[in-house]
Amino acid sequence: MVKFFFSLFLFSSIIVSQTDTTGKYLFESGLKKYQSGDYAGALNLFDQLVLSINSTQFTTAAWLFSGKSSLELKYYRQASERLRNFLAKFPESKYVFEALNTLGTALYFEGFYDTSATTFLTLFNSAKDKALKLKAKNNFISISENLLSINDLTSFLKNYSKSPAEALIYNEWGKKEINAGQLDSAKARFSYVIVNHYGSDESKDAEQLRSYAFDGALPLPDSPDKYLVAMLPLMEYTRSELPQPVKAILEGIKFAVHTHNMNVTTKVGLLIYDTERSESRINSIMDDLKKTGGIAGIVGPLYSDESIILANLSWKLKIPTITPTATDNSLKGISKFFYRANPDFELRGKGMAQYIYNVENKRNIAVLYSSEGYGSILAESFMLEFKKLGGNIPVYEEYSAAKTNLEEHFQKLNPYMASLDGVYLPVSDSRVTSILISELSKMDFSKSIYGNQDWLLGSAVDKPVDMLNQLILSSDYFIDFYTDNYKIVSRDFYEYTGMIFDRNAAYGFDAANLILSQVTSSSIRSTDIQNLLSSGLKFTGIRTDYSFDYGGANKYLNFLKYVDGVFEQILRLKVE
Repeated sequence: MVKFFFSLFLFSSIIVSQTDTTGKYLFESGLKKYQSGDYAGALNLFDQLVLSINSTQFTTAAWLFSGKSSLELKYYRQASERLRNFLAKFPESKYVFEALNTLGTALYFEGFYDTSATTFLTLFNSAKDKALKLKAKNNFISISENLLSINDLTSFLKNYSKSPAEALIYNEWGKKEINAGQLDSAKARFSYVIVNHYGSDESKDAEQLRSYAFDGALPLPDSPDKYLVAMLPLMEYTRSELPQPVKAILEGIKFAVHTHNMNVTTKVGLLIYDTERSESRINSIMDDLKKTGGIAGIVGPLYSDESIILANLSWKLKIPTITPTATDNSLKGISKFFYRANPDFELRGKGMAQYIYNVENKRNIAVLYSSEGYGSILAESFMLEFKKLGGNIPVYEEYSAAKTNLEEHFQKLNPYMASLDGVYLPVSDSRVTSILISELSKMDFSKSIYGNQDWLLGSAVDKPVDMLNQLILSSDYFIDFYTDNYKIVSRDFYEYTGMIFDRNAAYGFDAANLILSQVTSSSIRSTDIQNLLSSGLKFTGIRTDYSFDYGGANKYLNFLKYVDGVFEQILRLKVE
C-alpha cells in the first residue's frame, strides 16, 4: 500500500483580534471538532468562514481546513477543488506548502496519480521546512514505485529540469531500470544526479543506488530470509509502460510478495530480471543466480520458447520454477524442477473427455476441429481419452479456420443426429466461433456444445443467441468476483498498485503464492519446495486450483456453462 505522510498545522502564529469575535469563534470551534475527529461538524464551521462575503484573518486557514476536513471525510474531489481554489486565491499564504501536501494526497485518492506525483514534486521544490520536504519526497517515491512508468517519469522532466525535483525523477527512473535489467542505463541516470546535483541528499542516494546497479538488484527491505525471482519479458519497459498482460502479471507477483511479507516472519525479497526473449540473456541471469543464496523459486517466463530454455537450466540449479502462462506440450518432463501453472493442450482435451463421460454421463460425441494451431491437439487428445473411457465418436471432421463457409463439414453430422449427445468444437482462433454458432443455428442443433476457453474471446458469446445456453467450456481460469476472498484481494491490490485485479494479475499472484506458501521458515531449501510441489499437494488460488502431474503441468480445469449472457462455473475438475 502506498504510504503517505501527513502533517497537522499548529496555529500558534495566528494573531487573534478582539474585534473579530465571530471569525475567531467559528474557526476555533471548527478546529476543536477537527482535532476530535468530528470532520463533518468541522467542515460545516470552516465553510461558513470560506463562504462568507466578509474576509477575516481566519479565512485562509479556514480554506485549508475545509480541504483537510473534506479529505478526512473521503470527499476527495471536493477536497482537491477547495485546495486548488485556495492556492489560486492565496498564492502568498504561509499555508501554501501544507495545502500542496494535502492536495497531493487528495489527488492520489481520486486516482490522479501523475498529478498527485507532480504536486509532491512542486512541494519538494518549494517547501522550506525540512520535515515537509521529506514528506513530499517520500510520497513521490511511494507513488513512483507502485504506480508510475518510466514514460510517466520522463514526461515530468520538462517542468522540473535543473530543479531539485529533477534529481528525484532521475533516481526513480534509474531504480525502474535496475528492476528491468537495464543496468547500464540505470548507472547513467545516477551518474547524472551525482554530477548535476552534487552535495544534495539525492546525490548521496544516487551514489548508493549506482552501487546497486552494478549488482543488478535494489536493496531488499527487512533483510529477507529468502528470495523469489521474477523472470519476465520486460523488453519494452524502457520505451513505454509494460504491455499487458506482462505488467499485470508482474504486479501480481509483486503484490504476492508484499502480502506474504505482511503476514509472516520469514521475509522474502523479490529479484526482477528481464529475459528479453533471449537465450543468452536467460543464461546470463542463471549465471547470476548461481552466486545468489537463499532463492526459494522462480516465477516465469511467460512464453513457451523462453520457458523451454529455462526448463533445461532449472534442474542444474535445483530451483523450482513456475511459468504462469506457457502451455506447450514440449515442456512436459524436461525438468522435475519446472512447473506450468496452466494445463497443457493434451491435458485440456483429456479433461473435457473425462468431464463429458464421467460427469455428464454422455457417450456419443461428434468432433469438429480446425487444422491450424492447437485445435488439432485438443481434438486428438479428447478423442483418444474419450474412446479409452468407453465413449463413441461416430464422426469427426477437420476444417480450415481460414474458410468462412463450413456448411459441408457440419452436414457430415446429419446422419448421426438422432444418437448424438453433443459436439466438441475446440478452436485455436476465437474469430471462427461466430461461424460455428451460425452453422449450428442453421441446423437447429439442440444438443450440448463443448469448447475450449478461446470461445471466451470470440464474438459469438457477445450475441444473445438461445443456442449459447447449450455451450459448456473448459478453461484454465475462473474468477468468482462475488467471494469475500476475491473482494479482499481485489481491494488490497488496487490500494497497492492502482490497478484492477484481473485474470492476468491473478496469473502472477497465484504462481508466486505457489512458492511463497511453502516458505514457512528461513531454513527451508529450494529442494524441499520442489518436493512439496511434486507431492500432489492441492493449492487453492484465485483463478483456479493447482496440483501438478508427473510432467509438471497443473491438473485442474474449470468447466463453465453459458447461462443467459454470463458464464457460471459448474465445477473444477482434477484431470486424472
